[in-house]
Amino acid sequence: MDHNPLVTVILTSYNYERYVREAISSIFSQTYRNMELIVVDDGSRDASQKAIEETISDAPIPVTTIFKENAGQGSALNDAYAKVNGSVVSFLDSDDTWYEDRMRQVVEFMRMFPGGGAYQHQMETGKGLKRGGMVSADFFHLWKIWENGTFNIADSYAGILFSPFVPTSGLTFPKPVLDKVFPVPDELVTCADAFLTRTSAAYGPVYSLPVTLGLWRDHGQNAGSGQESSFVDFWLPTVMPALNEYYDEHNLGLRLIYEPSSRSMVPAERILSEHYSTFEESSSLSFRKQLEGPKAKRHLISRFLRLFLSESKVR
Repeated sequence: MDHNPLVTVILTSYNYERYVREAISSIFSQTYRNMELIVVDDGSRDASQKAIEETISDAPIPVTTIFKENAGQGSALNDAYAKVNGSVVSFLDSDDTWYEDRMRQVVEFMRMFPGGGAYQHQMETGKGLKRGGMVSADFFHLWKIWENGTFNIADSYAGILFSPFVPTSGLTFPKPVLDKVFPVPDELVTCADAFLTRTSAAYGPVYSLPVTLGLWRDHGQNAGSGQESSFVDFWLPTVMPALNEYYDEHNLGLRLIYEPSSRSMVPAERILSEHYSTFEESSSLSFRKQLEGPKAKRHLISRFLRLFLSESKVR
């Protein structure tokens, strides 16, 4: 990867006038400067368009805006992706914010560990960490070998193995990977990050940076939090079929099923326990101090990754 790659940040928004200014401002305040921003307002009925236009009026980086009729998150992401110029693509939800050094640390992390399918970092919620631990692994390979190409997402033994991901605002991808993933199915009006993470993982390991670099705002009305977007009402009838269709079309050798009565032989927690507990230190002050220098960071993270990645991936 280039030393100073152009990063495209995609921000989609719907009726988040009260948050979108802060989200955009957190992008403009990044210490990493080689960025462009694409903002998509998905037919908001509040004053979001005005808030967006005012906030970007003195933008320090190139900004593209798209104001469209409401069609859901998948459609908004597809419209944005058609305008991407960067070789790295990162996402920020309009009700979240990044810490000012977020993008610099992510780019540095990607240079340390090239060839990933997806990169992520820890998020703070204001009440604690969004994810209790951060795991790096070649997850797609583990899904495929779980039960000979069939992965039962109802299997209580699978645990974190299928849901190791942080929300959209903690995700970054190499554009060559997303070129294989997009377009996102339009029926994914929410939970599009579930599609992005579980398809991009087919093209490289998921690398998790165990440092908190943003705020995931828990305000009670988060997209995807309503009953209509629940696991039973949306994930199973909409997200899972979309993933299976993608896997079939690309001959990836994986099929997801949901069979609560079935259980595998070995709990994922037994496989992941040592690795997972190590990453629970991710946001502690002592751990952050150990990551002050690039060499120290590479050594520590490499030690964590070796459990699940071949030596060719950890040098």
